[in-house]
Amino acid sequence: VDPYVALHALNAFERRDGTVVLRAFKSEPRLSYMADYTLSALYEWVLDPFTSSLISEGYLNTEEAVEFPVVDPRRVGLDHRRAFGSRVKNYGGPLRDFKTPQQGILLDAILSFGFDDEANYGSIVDSYKLPPEHYFVSEPTFVPRVASPSDSEQGYILALATDTSDLQNLQTHLYILDAQNLASGPLALLRLPVPVTYGIHSAFVPEDRLVA
Repeated sequence: VDPYVALHALNAFERRDGTVVLRAFKSEPRLSYMADYTLSALYEWVLDPFTSSLISEGYLNTEEAVEFPVVDPRRVGLDHRRAFGSRVKNYGGPLRDFKTPQQGILLDAILSFGFDDEANYGSIVDSYKLPPEHYFVSEPTFVPRVASPSDSEQGYILALATDTSDLQNLQTHLYILDAQNLASGPLALLRLPVPVTYGIHSAFVPEDRLVA
């Protein structure tokens, strides 16, 4: 496998024939993100650990530039039918407060990629786009639906987005989307008491696991 840059791995799992599948959002060209921002897209490697060989590799979808992949956490290390990521609307710089990289990105949609249909393998099967001048400031987080089967991939996508239409009065909302029907729009929209700037990484912790 040639050297490459992939800031974010999507998932990896072993097939019944013993081959290993690795999916990630791979950057092109193969440059360090810390030197310069490079657009990334959905990529897949199929490896044979018994012969230490690469069976196949390639982009599955270059329709959109994406970042911050996520799958149902119950499917990490296992085959999955859906994967999600944030769409990069545009990028630019130089940034005022950071030296590397000198470019920042704007994220305006969450995309769902499908893997259960061979004819549309890796295609964008669902999406939700924010209203104009709204941008996601956190990565999407998958929260499994309570009591749903672990192989159903039923759940919710949570993400924070900030309305920048009035820079003197920024507003941030928590978006809760149906992971199996992003296009239907938010199931719930919760306004936060203070605006949130880019924090990017996120996690969901059930209430019963919080430390008092």
